[in-house]
Amino acid sequence: MVTSLVSREWSATNLLSNVGIILFMDNIKVCSITGCSKKKVCRGWCSGHYHRWQRYGDPLKGKFTKSEKKICIVSDCASISKKNSLCSKHYQRVLKYGTYDLPPRQVRKKENRGYVYLTGIEHDNSRNGEMLEHRYVLSQMLGRPLLPGENVHHKNGVKNDNRPENLELWVTYQPRGQRPEDLVAWAKEILERYDNV
Repeated sequence: MVTSLVSREWSATNLLSNVGIILFMDNIKVCSITGCSKKKVCRGWCSGHYHRWQRYGDPLKGKFTKSEKKICIVSDCASISKKNSLCSKHYQRVLKYGTYDLPPRQVRKKENRGYVYLTGIEHDNSRNGEMLEHRYVLSQMLGRPLLPGENVHHKNGVKNDNRPENLELWVTYQPRGQRPEDLVAWAKEILERYDNV
């Protein structure tokens, strides 16, 4: 009986000292892992370190630190790799085009209104790599990009007939107002712009 009484006293003392440590640790509301400033949730750790401990047996395993993050394997790309050692941009290119080091090839598609447009093209008149084919053909014929107010007209009226002999340049630019001096200035500007035609 004496043994059980002593063991009870010892366990009660041990329990009281452990409760004191637990109460002391409860006053600290930050994760006990050095460098982590997140709120502690369980075992003195934040939820991230606690879940890593549950999954890997160590609260420091399972996630890269900032200095250990891998860089995309494509040359001249400093982005952090997400999947298959590629950043998200190059990974999407591999999925869509089959390669990450070549730009997308030029594709010819028909539009709902009947016009043909090109995708994957780099030109001054293109928007996000897309451009109507008749505008591209005429700009190649002129040797320059089309200017604001310039339109392309199909002579035979067929919108997908983009042969150079079927296309002509139309100017739709008009000055504001009706004063004669404005019209004269506009006419001089047009003559200077198209003097070689």
